[in-house]
Amino acid sequence: MDNMIIKKFVNIIRYNLFNRYHVFKSKSLKPGYHDFDIRMLYLLFDMLVDFVEIELAWMNVCFTNKRPKWPRRWFFRSRKDGIDYLKWEIKQTSGMQLIRANMVKLLYLWWTVYRPQRIDPWDNVKHIDGLLTMDKDSIEYKEFMKQANEADKIDNMCYNEDTEMMKALIEIREDLWT
Repeated sequence: MDNMIIKKFVNIIRYNLFNRYHVFKSKSLKPGYHDFDIRMLYLLFDMLVDFVEIELAWMNVCFTNKRPKWPRRWFFRSRKDGIDYLKWEIKQTSGMQLIRANMVKLLYLWWTVYRPQRIDPWDNVKHIDGLLTMDKDSIEYKEFMKQANEADKIDNMCYNEDTEMMKALIEIREDLWT
């Protein structure tokens, strides 16, 4: 019985100080205020990045008998090994496992490569002082509204794409284990 108490105590220390699986913080969201929907998006995809770069990368190291630079798994992270494992899994599997591996790779690359390349559509909209008091028939006001409407359309398209990718991640969540 004493051994069980010691083990519980060690686990309390371990999971509260080192292996903090119960704590989720975004690593890619810049400090500052963000609405809940944006925090949720970043949290979900940061967890996917951890899954690929830690869990799958470690699987790749174990299966290829590589020696990791760090002696312990919880210090190990490798983008290359994670992607290599996904490539290996795609070649080796079929059926639902193949679909899952392809989807993980697609979502991972979308989040880490393609989405960061987006240009903020509002960067091209010129700020105008006194917009609210401006004559609605003026050329300057109409040009601003045209730019703002176009930026809003692009912003909505990006938001919808984010939503679809989150849905795809949720659809495969039960397969994200090692």
